[in-house]
Amino acid sequence: MKKILNNSGVTFIELLLYISIFLVIVPLLLTISVNAVQLDKRHNIEKQINIDSQFMIERIFNLITSTKKIDMAQLLKIGIKNLKNASAGGHIPAAGATIQSKDINQFKRNIKNNKLFK
Repeated sequence: MKKILNNSGVTFIELLLYISIFLVIVPLLLTISVNAVQLDKRHNIEKQINIDSQFMIERIFNLITSTKKIDMAQLLKIGIKNLKNASAGGHIPAAGATIQSKDINQFKRNIKNNKLFK
C-alpha cells in the first residue's frame, strides 16, 4: 500500500524563511517612514523661517525707504533684546544680526512693539 503525503501545509523551514524576510523588511519600511516624517517636519520649519524672514526683510525695507533715517544697528539690538546667543551690530544704513531660529517670533515681537517700528 502506498502512503499519500499531503503537501498543502507549510514546513518549519518555510515558516522560518518567511519570518526572517519579514524581520528584514519591516525595519527598512519603518526607517523610511520615520525619515519621511522627519524630513516633512524639517521642510515645514524651514518654510516658516523663510516666510518670517521675508516678512521682516520687507518691513525693515519699508522702514528704510520711507524715512531713510532708521538706525539699523539700533533696530536689530532692539530685536535681540532678551534673546540668548544673539548678537547685532553695524551702522545706520546697514547692520546685521545673528539669532537662533527658535527665537524668530520673539525677535519679531520685540521689533513690532518698539516705537521705532510703529
